[in-house]
Amino acid sequence: ETSENGRRHIITDDANPRIYAERWKCTGCGCFEDAEEIVWARPDGTLDTDKGDPYCVSCVPDEGE
Repeated sequence: ETSENGRRHIITDDANPRIYAERWKCTGCGCFEDAEEIVWARPDGTLDTDKGDPYCVSCVPDEGE
């Protein structure tokens, strides 16, 4: 089963809903990356752990952009 809420994509196991994979849509290129691979950055390029927008490693903005 899959569900998508904006930029967050959750894939759950039909047999055990407690098993799931979380993916986020990159703000830069639009690809979906596993939650562990996402880099969070604010609009000014400042990196954060959970605030700002999700980016894949290739699209992370430089600080001050």
